[in-house]
Amino acid sequence: MVDSTYVGITSVAIFCVLVPSIWHFSAWNTATCYMMMWTTIGCIIHIVDGSIWYHNIHFPSEHEKIWCDIAAKLIIGLSVAIPLSSLCINRRLYNIAAVKTITVNKESKMRDALIDTIIAVVLPIIFMVVHYTMQGHRFDIIEDFGCWPSTYLTAPGYALIIAPPIVVSAVSLVFCTLSIRAFWHRRSEFNELLRSHSTGLTSSRYFRLMALASAEIIVGLPFAIFFFVVGIKHNGVAPWISWDDTHYNFSRIDYYVTYQLKRAGPGVYVSYQMSRWAFPFTAFIFFAFFGFAAEARKNYRMAFFRVLAPFGIK
Repeated sequence: MVDSTYVGITSVAIFCVLVPSIWHFSAWNTATCYMMMWTTIGCIIHIVDGSIWYHNIHFPSEHEKIWCDIAAKLIIGLSVAIPLSSLCINRRLYNIAAVKTITVNKESKMRDALIDTIIAVVLPIIFMVVHYTMQGHRFDIIEDFGCWPSTYLTAPGYALIIAPPIVVSAVSLVFCTLSIRAFWHRRSEFNELLRSHSTGLTSSRYFRLMALASAEIIVGLPFAIFFFVVGIKHNGVAPWISWDDTHYNFSRIDYYVTYQLKRAGPGVYVSYQMSRWAFPFTAFIFFAFFGFAAEARKNYRMAFFRVLAPFGIK
């Protein structure tokens, strides 16, 4: 049985997040591209899980175990990857708004792309590796939700795994606030600044990027705090004893049915639902800001006539 509602909506969300991608790739908007990439990965993971484990819980096959190893680790990485991508966007917007002169050339674009890659790709990978230190067993399988990472919630577990999304969103909020402040002080010269230094941004694109990053903070920061509070309330803080104790019987797989989540408390079940719905929500927000822009409409027309070209329609 397939969760047709979630799978259908999220499949549309993937299409929506990829539609405006052409301009962002061509404009070297690496931070935005990484946000699109991570959002798409999150959508795909939960589509697969919603197709396999909806109203169903079973002992996984060897192929399903490998999938769960990958999916569970990526879910951990995604918890910081999208906030870090938002941080990269806010950092770039602040640099544009705050500096007196902007030098945009191939070298500066490569440097910015490298910094974005380190922040939005390398750091999430490191985070996935660090998660192993707090990983109590191989993974969980939850009815309706599928593969899920296991985290042994000791004090180091909260500090290393649960708290970082809050910290990243808070830092991103600081950059966002500073960029708004810098823009407000320079609003009269802002359009000329963007044009004269070939940033690849118009004021409209700048505001849409700012709105996207702000939306991620407005939604992501309260969510991250909510997950932290639910974890403390539901699981408490387990004592850290030793590495061997944390990883005892590491190969086991734990199974949970939806009923157990609901009995554990409304916040627990809601937190799982919020985790998987966050990705299509992000995709639709992205499309709302960029899917109807002038450059997007231009690409739609080009694609439309390219499809019709074999029929002699130009």
